[in-house]
Amino acid sequence: MPDVVKKQKSYLTDNHGGKKMNGKIIAVCGGNGVGKSTICTNLATVLSEDKIVILFAPRTDYPSIQSFFDMNIAENKSLKKLYDDMSIEDILKAIDITKYADIILCDDNAMENIEYLKVIGSICNSLQKPSGDNASYKQIYLSCSDNSMSQLIKQYYDRLEEKNFDLNIIDVNRMAVNKMFKEHPVYQVNTGDDYDVHLGIIGFGEFGQSTLIQGINMAVLSAESDICIDVFDKDMKSIIGSFMKNFSVDALDGLKLVAEDVFIGEKAEYYELNFPFEENNDRFGIDGHIKIRFWETDATTLQFNKIFKKCNADKPFTYLVVAMGDTHSMANTIIELKQLLYKKGDKCINIPVVIRMKDSNNISKIYDEKNLFTIEQNRDIFSYESLTDHYIVDEAKMFNHRYNVLYDVINEYKKQGKVLNDEFMLKIEDVLSEEALSVESSQAKLNAAWHKMSIFDRESSIAQSLHQDIKKWLVCDKKAYTFSDKEELERIEHRRWNIFMITHGFKYEKADRKDLYARTHPCISKWEVLKVEKPDTLEYDFTPYYILRHTQNK
Repeated sequence: MPDVVKKQKSYLTDNHGGKKMNGKIIAVCGGNGVGKSTICTNLATVLSEDKIVILFAPRTDYPSIQSFFDMNIAENKSLKKLYDDMSIEDILKAIDITKYADIILCDDNAMENIEYLKVIGSICNSLQKPSGDNASYKQIYLSCSDNSMSQLIKQYYDRLEEKNFDLNIIDVNRMAVNKMFKEHPVYQVNTGDDYDVHLGIIGFGEFGQSTLIQGINMAVLSAESDICIDVFDKDMKSIIGSFMKNFSVDALDGLKLVAEDVFIGEKAEYYELNFPFEENNDRFGIDGHIKIRFWETDATTLQFNKIFKKCNADKPFTYLVVAMGDTHSMANTIIELKQLLYKKGDKCINIPVVIRMKDSNNISKIYDEKNLFTIEQNRDIFSYESLTDHYIVDEAKMFNHRYNVLYDVINEYKKQGKVLNDEFMLKIEDVLSEEALSVESSQAKLNAAWHKMSIFDRESSIAQSLHQDIKKWLVCDKKAYTFSDKEELERIEHRRWNIFMITHGFKYEKADRKDLYARTHPCISKWEVLKVEKPDTLEYDFTPYYILRHTQNK
């Protein structure tokens, strides 16, 4: 262990009776270059004890996670540079990473993070496999916002024969979007029997792209509703190519370029993508209709105003996200949006408008608009609770467990030749609850089951958990359905699942099971097709409602 760490640890234990300094604020003062950042780094390492260690190998242009902790470490003061006479393996052994439950790799260079992962993984795999009632795997959180690189990392992890750790991919933009839809749901303006969603996204950088992907999933309010998304960016033609890599390459067959009159003598171009395809095609079968329009237009121009007004006239927007890079342009755009959205008699903007801020300036307060909200990166994302997402992950673990229990029960009844009708399935909760008790009382068993899953399957369970708020709104708050409306509820979940799969690069293929590497799945289809081709899978779409009912009955 480096001497500076030893000295700090000795001071802390000698002067505080060996007790953890939970809830303490430590001020480190001094001029430039005196070592404030180094001290903060080492204090964080010592004080975190068995909870968390953050490994910084930062570049000077990557402020994100560091800035939250007020630890803007110059490159020459990172752990790696401080001990540049030591290998990364020796550094990690020196700070004894084995005692920490959580490790966060937050270099902005994904390849650097992968190299650290390999070393840390090797150290973890040399340890004894977790066991006992409270056993848990070491959690490694790796920062990566590039979709292609993320896929490579997942494949690398899933192929490891031996792994005594769990890998979690941190995409800060996706996390911010999840928080946004959690706090400001898409259904706020949906009244009566109207379940259509019209989402507008102004600015199509990484945050805007994450908003679109997650927005489609969270916009599933019924089995047959229309989901329309209009995206606006001045560099759309250079962005859309990389964005479409979220989908199967076959999705390009449904993409078309459209030119529309804006002013007399001037046309605006946009790409349009529809699911399902307008022609008879079963590769992306899905109930309801999704239309996405990608507009190449600058939000500061008259052209944008005209296009936006036309989109709103076609079908009024129900939710807007403003994620522009320039704060001045964003401020002006918001002023114009108030005019563009105005209806006679309005005293405020009548739909949620969420502003994505990269700094801590909450400009929403300036406008005095009750439906204008701000998502701030540092405040809302870069905390231990947000980065690790324990609450959401724990819910996902429970969902996975109950899905597996349901699967086992159904298979057992099939073997006995019993009929799995709706009456039986609506009462199966009694069996599930009884069967589940033995496992749900053991966090270790839930962790072990989670550990066996591929990262993709974990993400699928997390996506389902995130949509539970929508289902709760539909069944418990809005009372649009009862738990007895079984097939209709199943159709909603199946549509959501279809969208999740399609937005993660999958397409339909008639086969026995999914192919993770070919990105195909036999259940990506309309409900009526599924009833014919895969009737044995129908019941699993009711799993989220078993969980919801169980939660409500507690």
